[in-house]
Amino acid sequence: GVQTCALPIFLSATERLEQLRYEIALSKANEAINQSESQRFEAITTWQNETFPDDVLWHYLIKLVEEVSELQSAIHEFGLRDNAYNEIADIMIVMYGIAEKMGMSHPDLMQAVQDKFEYNKTRAWTKVNGTWKGSKPNW
Repeated sequence: GVQTCALPIFLSATERLEQLRYEIALSKANEAINQSESQRFEAITTWQNETFPDDVLWHYLIKLVEEVSELQSAIHEFGLRDNAYNEIADIMIVMYGIAEKMGMSHPDLMQAVQDKFEYNKTRAWTKVNGTWKGSKPNW
């Protein structure tokens, strides 16, 4: 019998042009999102440096522990509601400051997150004392 394919092998010139327009629009949208996120990173870290000019990396690490503790308290007290969401946002803001203090840009940070995520997917995970631990992959 005749086989059909979900996607045509050969596109007409009009279909190819539409596909290219879509790919360009998608690329521009992704670029705008990345630029917007980079601008947010720059705005946050600029504000941090202006507001807390004497803070060094160690101060940000202490603040991170405080914010994680506040998140734990918020979840314990209120559950997953607005207060907990605000604490998660505080943690992200502090993390941006840590990254900036370490000399990372937003693209650097996003690449590090992606790289670590890809690495974590290669690990075997086991639960130890109620929390998940990743083993080193066998290379």
